Amino acid sequence: MHRTALLTQSMLFLAGAAASLWFLGSLRSHLVRFERGPGQLSTVAFGAGIAWVAVNLVAQAFQIGLANDPGGEASVALIEATAALFTVANLPLAMMLAAAGIVSLHHRAFPVWVGWH
Repeated sequence: MHRTALLTQSMLFLAGAAASLWFLGSLRSHLVRFERGPGQLSTVAFGAGIAWVAVNLVAQAFQIGLANDPGGEASVALIEATAALFTVANLPLAMMLAAAGIVSLHHRAFPVWVGWH
């Protein structure tokens, strides 16, 4: 088992999660300035981004648990659940990117090329 590599990857991801939370706050502040009204899409982008980080943090907790399994005897179900969490995290990420892209394209919050990429 690659315990050290898994733990290193998890710790780096946790640091990245903190940076992502900072980014999401800044993104929401920027988008809401361009969006008219209550900023519904900006809020969706922010909330979906928070959900993305949260689901990934749970998946990382499972991964850390698997890395710390001394005999490598974790059940296949636990390993598959960890992989499923990483996959499920992509839905809120897609929602965040779509909401930010819509605000960017419709209200010119960012240059048009940013909204299409």
